[in-house]
Amino acid sequence: MATRNGLLVSALSTLGFLLAGCAAGSGEPSGYTDSDRPGKQMKRGEFPGCSPSTDSNPTLIAGRLPKIPKKELRYGRHGFADVRFVVGESGNVEEVEVLRATVEEYAIEVEEAVANWRFRPAKNDGHAIKVQCKKRLSYSAASS
Repeated sequence: MATRNGLLVSALSTLGFLLAGCAAGSGEPSGYTDSDRPGKQMKRGEFPGCSPSTDSNPTLIAGRLPKIPKKELRYGRHGFADVRFVVGESGNVEEVEVLRATVEEYAIEVEEAVANWRFRPAKNDGHAIKVQCKKRLSYSAASS
């Protein structure tokens, strides 16, 4: 948590994927959450629920949380963005698409952050494979 301009910022980034085959996506986030400052490095970890099914899921090795737009912080709003992306055989994010977001400014921040994430690639039969994943990133900015 951080204090900025009299606001207590609680950036909640739901790092669980939209499971149920990820490509189909149930729309409900699941997994673990990382309550931390926007722009800070995310915790490393495995990302379940990508498609197609794999022997091992992609594992996040580097990436930052998206920044919360200043206007959202100022007014203490809550919001989210649903994003779909492809993790390639090299572990780089190859494609990013924001499917929906509460505000356009957050969609832009999410797209930029996700494009720079790095993964240990998913594997099937010991070989790195390309997978598509979905994720909901959410935030909450509450007045102090």
